[in-house]
This record gives sequence, structure tokens and C-alpha cells, in this order.
Amino acid sequence: MAEFRKAGDAIMLAPQLAPEDFQRAADAGVKLVINNRVEGEAPDQMPDETARELAEQAGLAYAHIPVQMSALSMADVDAMRGALNGAGGPVLAYCLSGARSAALWALAEAANGGKADVLLEATRECGYDLEGLRPTLESLSAQAG
Repeated sequence: MAEFRKAGDAIMLAPQLAPEDFQRAADAGVKLVINNRVEGEAPDQMPDETARELAEQAGLAYAHIPVQMSALSMADVDAMRGALNGAGGPVLAYCLSGARSAALWALAEAANGGKADVLLEATRECGYDLEGLRPTLESLSAQAG
């Protein structure tokens, strides 16, 4: 079972989910699961199709927004932002360790006007040090007005 780490009222972050985690997420009130793993990034990784089926069986919406941090783009941030904004309730985002999902969430929230200090503290409390993203978070937040 994956540890669900609450970064805000409407977001939980997690490492790779196990099959039983989808129902646990639904039982916890999650409405949308976001998979940020690139398909086939590890031999033991749950395939996207399987994750989608498990989410649907648990009554959850599902989005696959695969991201490699070395190739992260604004299109990735915008996709995450769109998924979060349209979730209609709490979201559980996951990747291998949860760090990519934490970074994408923080970037999407900054693009919505979230403050870097608040986002960095929330992710730090979840065990993810994203201090290196501070300049980008501040820039996105300033652009959001």
C-alpha cells in the first residue's frame, strides 16, 4: 500500500499505487487519480491501462499525465492544472516516489496564483524538498496576478 501524503485540502501525493490503493483512495473521498509516470519507466510498474481500469472499478476519474522532470514543459504544467481545476473534489496524484507529482502540483498551483512559500512548505511537510523550483514558482505566481 502506498502512503497518501496530504499537501492541501484537495490534494494527496503518493508513490506508485498498489491495486488496493484505488479503493482506499475512493474511500478517502478522492474523486480523481492522476498518474504522472511515463509508461514503461520501470519493469515492475503498473501499466497505465491497468491503473485506469482499477480507478474506474473504484468509481474514480483517472488522468494520465506522464512527465519526465528533465523534459518538463509548460504543456505538462497546463495539463496538470486543467486536471486539478476540473477534478470536482479531492485528487490523488502519484509517480514513482511522489516527487514528480508534488512538483507538478506545486507548479500548477503557482500558475493559479498560489504563493511559493505556501507551496514549498506544503510539499516539504509531505517529505519533498522542491526548493530548487522556488524561482519558477514565484514567476508563475506573479504571472497569474
